[in-house]
Amino acid sequence: MAFETSIAIILSALSVIITVLAIIIAIVGTFGFNTLRRAAFDAGMKHAVAQMAEGGEMRNILLARVDELAANAGFKPRSDSDWGNSEAEYGE
Repeated sequence: MAFETSIAIILSALSVIITVLAIIIAIVGTFGFNTLRRAAFDAGMKHAVAQMAEGGEMRNILLARVDELAANAGFKPRSDSDWGNSEAEYGE
């Protein structure tokens, strides 16, 4: 077997190995992404449920705003400042 033939075989085998590794990495990445996405969704739902549960911060803010709006409905015009600061996390 000539030197050129040996090099050609080795380089061909190397390209096949790299291709197989790339396919394996893509498959593992897809499963990892789906797992990460599912975990992020579950964590977000858990946080949202905790915030809206009895005594949760978001629930208290919403209840206070609804109470104020219901108590003052029809008695005075609403200005932009009545809706809170849109730059804050919860619009407070």
